[in-house]
Amino acid sequence: APCESDLHCSRQLSLSGNRPASSDPAPSLPRLFLICAAQIGNAAVTVTYLSILLPSQLLAIVNPENKGGTLGGLAAAGGILSILGPPVVGWLSDHYDGPFGRRRPFMAVGLVLSASG
Repeated sequence: APCESDLHCSRQLSLSGNRPASSDPAPSLPRLFLICAAQIGNAAVTVTYLSILLPSQLLAIVNPENKGGTLGGLAAAGGILSILGPPVVGWLSDHYDGPFGRRRPFMAVGLVLSASG
């Protein structure tokens, strides 16, 4: 939507048309590098957890005959949550308007949940 005052209007509408467009600058290259490094670390922990720790812990909880089905069910549940979770949290954060911003509270909760295991 065009601005009513001039070409350099600071309150241009976002794609949805109901919120002002973000005026945050694009992240710098070092910041993007740190984000990617954190994701690589997260993937390393997740792969280790799924391939080593979870199967050995399942042996202490379920019968060895049911280990494969239980492990498959847990992996499927995790996959479904990883597919459905980000769009739902994204929608919630798009519609959240709190004192710390739209994204920071969700990032803080995600950090705590990820760190707690």
